[in-house]
Amino acid sequence: EEEEEEEEEEEEEEEEEEEEEEEEEEGNMMKERRRRRRRMRRRKRRRRRRRRRRRRRRRT
Repeated sequence: EEEEEEEEEEEEEEEEEEEEEEEEEEGNMMKERRRRRRRMRRRKRRRRRRRRRRRRRRRT
């Protein structure tokens, strides 16, 4: 059950690396916008993950 969480985190890290590479080719305006968007997305994803974890514990 814990393995599933780790896999998700690895996926997130890979995604971030890809985005950073792409950012280097973009202008500053775009860079800032993307960074903000990424932060929002990351926050939402973490919240979702926590909720799922709690639900899982309740079942056990």
